[in-house]
Amino acid sequence: MSTTSTERKPSARARVREIPLAQISRNERQPREEFDPAKLKELADSIAEFGLQQPIVVRETGKNAFEIVMGERRWRAAQMVEGMEKITAIVRSYDGDDDKSTEERVFLAAVAENVNRADMTLMEEARAYHRIHTEFEYPVERIAKIYGKSVMHVQLRIDFMKLCPEAVDALDKDLIGKDFAWYLAQLQPGNQRVALARYIRGEFTDQQQARAFCEGLKNAEDLGPGFFEIEPVTEEERQEKQAAKRKAAAEVDQAERAVLALTVLGLKSPEELADLFAGEVGAQLDKLERVRKELQAVVRLMKKAKGISEARTYAVREEVQA
Repeated sequence: MSTTSTERKPSARARVREIPLAQISRNERQPREEFDPAKLKELADSIAEFGLQQPIVVRETGKNAFEIVMGERRWRAAQMVEGMEKITAIVRSYDGDDDKSTEERVFLAAVAENVNRADMTLMEEARAYHRIHTEFEYPVERIAKIYGKSVMHVQLRIDFMKLCPEAVDALDKDLIGKDFAWYLAQLQPGNQRVALARYIRGEFTDQQQARAFCEGLKNAEDLGPGFFEIEPVTEEERQEKQAAKRKAAAEVDQAERAVLALTVLGLKSPEELADLFAGEVGAQLDKLERVRKELQAVVRLMKKAKGISEARTYAVREEVQA
């Protein structure tokens, strides 16, 4: 039975050695790019006090030359320890008898070490999955299985690769969350910048409104140039539209009056309501539950409508920007 790169048993050629720190170099294409200096200092202090608790893993790249596969954080911290010149390392061969390249094996192993670390950024994870998906041609489903993630989790990260540089920077700085970032990633770069700017300025009351605005921009993109054009209408069509608008507004007013009536009802105590609706409390509650569900559905719908309406003002026509 075959196994994945991250599940392979150590090669028979693997061996433990004490290697001078100066003979070891980082893998320039490894998934981790950022290392918290404060946490590195904490690890360095721990190594100085208790020693290295876990060897790093390297591969030999030449005479007295090694490249890190796993453990760059430990290697960096070791260099901060005064008087520490060597580090314990497992030297492992990543040659195999299947069609995987050495570089592919090394990268898969490096991702396996880092993918579940809390300090691995969303974009580092996104770039790692994207490389495996595009360069090594792994289906999303296989990547998810290798690293114990859901398919949705992996696809979400890969989608982040469509973010414009400003959105990537905002995500890295925790100015936006991953959910809003995904909605941004569905948009063309110009509209990403529009939505991001409004979000950073605090122009949305909640996350749902922010998502609705992004959906409105996406709607504008999908409908194409016609979305921005005001089509001429006849007088009859204009009057019909005005009549429909008045009718819809009256329905909203009617709902508002119903809410006021419920507000008065809500001033009563549970005991009073039990007496008023003796034997019928359940039936009345069912009615209110239906009202609540319908109201929630209409509110969601109206937020999306608001996003579409605002998109007519804010949306960027990419073909004009080109």
